[in-house]
Amino acid sequence: MSIKSKTLFYFNIPIFLIFIYPLIDNLIFDFMAYTIKMTGYVTLIYLLLILSLPLYNKFGQYIDRKVLGLITFSYALVHFFLYIFDNSFNFKLLLDDLLFRRYIQSGYIALLLFIPLAITSIDYIKNLTKSYWHLIHRLIYIIIVFSFIHYNMIIKADYMVFYIYVFLFLLIIFFKLFPLYKNE
Repeated sequence: MSIKSKTLFYFNIPIFLIFIYPLIDNLIFDFMAYTIKMTGYVTLIYLLLILSLPLYNKFGQYIDRKVLGLITFSYALVHFFLYIFDNSFNFKLLLDDLLFRRYIQSGYIALLLFIPLAITSIDYIKNLTKSYWHLIHRLIYIIIVFSFIHYNMIIKADYMVFYIYVFLFLLIIFFKLFPLYKNE
């Protein structure tokens, strides 16, 4: 099994668990809210994972970052389409949400910024963009910040998980700016 196949297989396991768990656990009352929330969590975790992988080169032997990035984009799209489905494809309501709810705006911005990363993951497009490719892929930092804003505005009570995500992000940034060792 190749690295791409393993990455594709293992990092898609959560999507099956997200949809199967409510069938097993009777404590989940709002299936749609649960799936929207969980796909958002997985997207944010995978964004942080993608950002942290270059810190330790040996993970490259086991995880294909390009495939993981596309899987993460897929989770973000599932999160978005579940939100649209939950609102019964009522585009007037969706437009009102976009215009008047800040957390929806930050989520839309994060998703829109993610699109160029997904498109430039195609080798042909990557070759066309050449020197701009690295600049485009630095959008991941902005995407994570908008994702944090999106997540922070949704939280009603328990901020602990949010603080953990922010701490991990800052830790990753710190180690990228001040590496403890040179990459081999």
